[in-house]
Amino acid sequence: MRITLATAALLLSDFSIATARAEETAVPKRGAYPQLQPATSNKPGMTAAEQEKLKKELSNAGARARAKKP
Repeated sequence: MRITLATAALLLSDFSIATARAEETAVPKRGAYPQLQPATSNKPGMTAAEQEKLKKELSNAGARARAKKP
């Protein structure tokens, strides 16, 4: 019984020391990207005409890429 209690006490003391060291050396986490700010206007990002133009450009670029494949 004494061996078990001594082992448990030793394990707990090692765990608490390791945890304290980890907390001391921990670097505060920062996000990789800045936080987003809420939109300030109700204006949509793109008009319907702009969206249609972009769809056509993307479609044409895809067609060119497929045409270049051997």
